[in-house]
Amino acid sequence: MSNRNRTAGHNWEREVIKDLKKSGYKDAVSSRYESKKADDAGIDVVNTGPFNFQCKNETKRPDYHKLITEMPAGINIVLHKYTKKTEKGKFGCQGKYAVMEYDTFLILLDAFINK
Repeated sequence: MSNRNRTAGHNWEREVIKDLKKSGYKDAVSSRYESKKADDAGIDVVNTGPFNFQCKNETKRPDYHKLITEMPAGINIVLHKYTKKTEKGKFGCQGKYAVMEYDTFLILLDAFINK
């Protein structure tokens, strides 16, 4: 991965952590900082309860199935920041997506509706 891509990926992780902290996960941190074991298991953000987050900042669709199924047990979610190169050569965000298995989505939906 080039230095620019690595930096963009780390910036996306920091943005996700900032958003998670605003949502109540005050102890959320990068697995690069906290746990090499979690980082090696494909988890980019730790201290988020049952949620395992993997952050991808890419110009194309990652292999969500492969990423999710290779993560350890838990509520596995891939957070994808879709970027595209502009005419001026800079990368701009085209959208941000949370991808999970359908059964996981139903569990979260049920928990939200029946809280």
